[in-house]
Amino acid sequence: MGGLRFSVHTGVTNLAQEITESNRNAIVISDMVRGVGRVMNFQSMKGVNGLEANDVYISVTCLSPPKYAELNVMGRWLDIPNIIQKYYQDQINQAVGRNRGFRQSSDRETKATLITSRRLWRSVLSGLLNNAPRVQLYEITDKPW
Repeated sequence: MGGLRFSVHTGVTNLAQEITESNRNAIVISDMVRGVGRVMNFQSMKGVNGLEANDVYISVTCLSPPKYAELNVMGRWLDIPNIIQKYYQDQINQAVGRNRGFRQSSDRETKATLITSRRLWRSVLSGLLNNAPRVQLYEITDKPW
């Protein structure tokens, strides 16, 4: 069967390219992007300082089946019923911390933007609003870059 296949990797990579091309101060944090400059994955951004003057765009996607299974097993073993939400909350908190809090720029107004699918927002991430997160989330429909 011929035709084009659209994958999450392609979509997220194209999005990262669009963001970094339209905003010279942009840094994208995503696990699904390959071959685009000014992009870090969630593991490599931990402990990174020096991004306080950048606009940080965080792209979260659905977990891979093996990662989802691993977290579910750990959650059952440790009796943590909402371990998937906690995992996402930690990833988001770490990423937002790159240019917020004590790292916030005193020279310019910066932004930290979370980008996700409607499906992931509705099924998992919107539930973070009720858990007193350190990061305030709200839905917008425009492109903030």
